[in-house]
Amino acid sequence: RRQRQMCIRDRYPEFTQWIAGFHGVKQVDNKGQFMILDDLTSGYEKPSVIDLKIGTKTWEDDAPQEKIDRESKKYPLQRTIGFRLTGMRVYNREKQQFDLYDKKYGYSLTEETLNSMFATYFSQVKQGYKKDVIQSIINQLKPILEWFEAPGHLKFVCTSILFILEGNTETEYKPIVRLVDFAHVKQLPPNERDEGCIVGIKRIIHELTTLHTSL
Repeated sequence: RRQRQMCIRDRYPEFTQWIAGFHGVKQVDNKGQFMILDDLTSGYEKPSVIDLKIGTKTWEDDAPQEKIDRESKKYPLQRTIGFRLTGMRVYNREKQQFDLYDKKYGYSLTEETLNSMFATYFSQVKQGYKKDVIQSIINQLKPILEWFEAPGHLKFVCTSILFILEGNTETEYKPIVRLVDFAHVKQLPPNERDEGCIVGIKRIIHELTTLHTSL
């Protein structure tokens, strides 16, 4: 993972604006070496976070059939929409605690309920700020999509997009978008694109745009 992270930074420096800062490697007792990365939630008091695993496939091209069958059954809709929810937490100011949504909730989502899931994530943003916060997320996703749409970049498997915003506020939400988890990355030929991730990012933007328009 460390080599892949460093390879991305060296070969595609423009990509670093969307990932956690890298600060070298540290040996932890006898557990091995670990990358030192920025804490993406640093500076947030009560960070509301959504984790969306992007791509139409969650396995590599040379994966054994047994793994393909197992992964395919987890959430078949991902083959169509290009992403799935792996986890979400929304800070509830009234209760002063996080509302948690796990993988099981993610697997229960249908095309008809995707938008309500995003609405839940932004539910604690005050009405007068909600459109601006959602638009900020959309604006941050668009250049990421443009990068993926350029041929000859990278193919990602099981990479996630994170949204982070401040949950304990009524004005300063500080929404950011970041990509995490690069354990399965490979260089694409000059004429190929990561179509699975493109499908997912486009669908996320579509759902957010629909939500934005409905407000």
